Order: sequence, then C-alpha cells, then structure tokens
Amino acid sequence: MNPSAASPPALHLLDSDASISEAAEFISKLDLVALDTEFHSERRYRPEIMLMQVCSPEGETWLADPKNCDLGPLIRAVSSRHVVLHAGQEDIAILQREADVAPHDLFDVQIAAGMLGLGYPTRLSKVLEDTMGETMDKHATLSDWSRRPLSPEQVRYAAMDVQILPVLAESLKRQLKEKGRLTWAVAASSEMAATNIRPRGCRHSWTDWDIASQLDEVQQTTLQAIFEWRDARGRDKDQPAHFMLSDGLALDLARRRPASLEALQANRRIPGGLVRRFGDELVRVIARAPALQMKSLHIPTATQRSIADSLTLWAQTHAPLTGIAARLAMPRDLALSIAKKGISALIGWRAEAMGEDLERFLSGESSIVLGPDGPQIR
Repeated sequence: MNPSAASPPALHLLDSDASISEAAEFISKLDLVALDTEFHSERRYRPEIMLMQVCSPEGETWLADPKNCDLGPLIRAVSSRHVVLHAGQEDIAILQREADVAPHDLFDVQIAAGMLGLGYPTRLSKVLEDTMGETMDKHATLSDWSRRPLSPEQVRYAAMDVQILPVLAESLKRQLKEKGRLTWAVAASSEMAATNIRPRGCRHSWTDWDIASQLDEVQQTTLQAIFEWRDARGRDKDQPAHFMLSDGLALDLARRRPASLEALQANRRIPGGLVRRFGDELVRVIARAPALQMKSLHIPTATQRSIADSLTLWAQTHAPLTGIAARLAMPRDLALSIAKKGISALIGWRAEAMGEDLERFLSGESSIVLGPDGPQIR
C-alpha cells in the first residue's frame, strides 16, 4: 500500500448502523488492521471521540462517524485483530469506554520509534519522514472534527493518517528484528494497552510534589480527599479536574483546613463562583477527611525523589548508548518505584534492555560524569 499511488485505495464513510455492521463483518476476517481516532480533549474530563478510522493492509479504509451510529460492532471486530496504531494511549482508552472492549494485540509505531533512536514521544509525521523519507500534510490535525459534514481535507487527512500505518509498521518491524528488539516493542505495546484499558481514576499527582512528604498525616489525607472531590466534580461536569480547583489552591486548603465559608475565602485567590456553588460541600469534605478510609498512596521521601531524579538523568545519559529513548525506558513512575524497591522493580523488556547497566549504576560500579560533550556514564 502506498498512500501516494495514482490509484487510491477504497474509502468507505460509515454513517449508519447497517454500514458499521457490514464493515465489522469484513474487518473481523482480516489478520491485521490499522487504527486511529480523531477526538477532542479540550475542556473535557475525558477526550470525546469524533471519528474512528480503520485500514486494511491493502489500504481499504473505513471512516466511522460516532455521531450517527453505534461503533460497538466495529470496535469489537477491530479488538479481535492484530492492530497497528500510533501513540495509542487515548485510542485504547476511548474504545474501552465506548464498547467495554479494546485491542490487546498491538504494535504501536511511536513505541517502536522510541526503540530505534527516533525519539519518544514522536509525531507520526516525523516517524514517517525519518523512517521512509516521506512527508505528511498535518494541517487538519487541530481542525473541528465535530462538525458535519467533514470537509474533503479532513476526510483526506483522516484516511492518510491510518493508511500509512501498515507499511510504516512493517518497516519498523524489520529494523527492530534486525536489532533483536521486536519482542520488546510488542511487549511495550501490550503494556501500554493494559495500562489504558483500566479505568482511569483520580490521578494523585501531588504525591510527587516536593512538599508532599513535608505535610503531616492529616494534611496529606485532606489533600487526597480534595483531589478525589475535584475529580468527581470534574467528571460530573465533564471538565478537567483542575478546572474545578487548581493544584495550588488544593494545597492551600489542605494546609489551612478551613472550617467555614469565611475561612475558606481567607485566600483571596479562591474563586467566588466556587465558594457560591461548592463552598459548603468543600468545607464538609475538608472536615471529614481525617476520618475517611482513603486508599493507601505512596508518598516518596525527599531521598526517593532525589534518587528518581538521578535515575532520570542516568536514563537520558544511557539513551545514546542503546538508542532507546529515555522517557520510554525510564518513565517517572518507574524511577520512583526503583527508588523505593531497588532493581527488583525493573522487570520485563526493560530489565533485558538495561538491567545490567542500571544495576552497576545503583551499586556504584558506574557513575555519571561530565565530559566534553555533556554527561557520560563511566
């Protein structure tokens, strides 16, 4: 399949349940499909799907309109196939919410690029250019995908975005196989899918704040309760949680623990609208927090955060030696886990890829030094 070929592949616009069912029946017989979605995430609690694109290895393409039909049969058909996609975190989460099922047999070309020295995360257009020397017109990326009918430019863009994936994946798979990394890329793709199939609860990002370990137990519990409250209210209103209450104000309330509306407003930055609509409720959440049975959260110590920072630097310094992007090799949550548990926290493909080198660093057998070209591992 070549998207630039003179004879374009078949393109089907699916805007009825009957057309979805017909396409799903055909797709369920394919061994491999490429998948992409267009969604809007701005000012929403969760991204909202606006279009689902599916492509066969030969380039036959289906654009499914979630505004006019039930995507369930199509999602179920795709989820039973081997799926190629790019940066599939949101795609997987969206499909799981839409039909309670999502692909698990995956190959993510962004992850593959991250294992071949092409950076991570990396735009599809850059992966394509670096891998195959081709360019893509990305002008429609941020267009309004909610409008109907879609413009001819949007249709072309949506089709091209998914049609390039099968041939790009094959090129990346060949390179990975030559380097002995294909199983790593498949494992990392499956790991990504498993992570994003799980329902996303409240993200307690505050646990990694510098000040978190300095708060007393009541303040930590209160901050946890406030984060849970704003997440629930954001979900109810379909707004990002921080739209309800910023991180800084959440910390202020956890430290002051105001017991009345008057005390709540002692900080002049507390929005008046928030006080009018939710002030009484928020005061009750703060008052009850110490007695709540909250889920256990690990709050890294200052030492553990420092170790995690050092591991991030180590991964950045190690990346040129392996070609595996630092953010893929050592995400922050893994760095914190290693800081807490040691080398035993490094498992799976990462243990194979860098386990021995990391163990030498943790034991002091190697170190990071500043050379003429920047940090180096010696």
